[in-house]
Amino acid sequence: MQVFNRQVSARGLTVFGFETILISGSILIAAQVHGSFGTAVGALWKIVLATALCELCFYYNDLYDLTIVHSKSELLVRILQAAGAAAIVLAVVSTLLPSLIIGHGIFITLVWMLPVTIPAWRLAFDSLTRDPHLEERVRFSVRQAGTAFEFAIVSSAGRYLGGCGVNDIGQANRRGNIGYWVRTSEARRGVATAAVRLAYQWAMENTNLLRLEILIAVGNVASQRVAEKAGAVREGTLRKRLLLHDEPHDAVMFSLIR
Repeated sequence: MQVFNRQVSARGLTVFGFETILISGSILIAAQVHGSFGTAVGALWKIVLATALCELCFYYNDLYDLTIVHSKSELLVRILQAAGAAAIVLAVVSTLLPSLIIGHGIFITLVWMLPVTIPAWRLAFDSLTRDPHLEERVRFSVRQAGTAFEFAIVSSAGRYLGGCGVNDIGQANRRGNIGYWVRTSEARRGVATAAVRLAYQWAMENTNLLRLEILIAVGNVASQRVAEKAGAVREGTLRKRLLLHDEPHDAVMFSLIR
């Protein structure tokens, strides 16, 4: 579902809920370190406010859309960015409203703790909840080689997850189109992204195509993110390029090249 124009899944909400506890607990630990634990406990509303501000910074760094971050390095960078934003927000709020300060140095310690505790928790969560068959493979099922290639997306256990294909092939310019879809139960789990990457790899190894295009309706933000995560380059918007349900729609053009 979308919250404030950002995509948040059930797993994202789970992460959000646990991190509410984790950040609040980190504030209490920081208060204990600075000898202000009693003061912090007596001002829980301040902890709630500080936690909400931190999570808002995390939210706008897309840390609760779990389909975006796919590497440990990117996760760390985003968390550092969010922690930096949180430090600025907390500093501004503390300056404008000194009464919100819980204790001397607590927020500074908190900002140093977040880049350690949050990545550790995220990696632990990922290892516990990760589908062991998330590294999907594309199984080739031929459909008229030369004009279109259709694939089934299956898990390592053989479970059917969706489909993708390289179609609309134009040999004159050695270009084709990549299309994809996944079952609703498999959405936002990286399946489509893995399928696009593998379809591109297959096309580069088994055809002479120089360019693969991905055409997505302007309003289909989720599918656009799949293309971006798969490494496709956004080239621009084509007016009334797609006809969906007999209605013309503007479309964003992405491409992958040899």
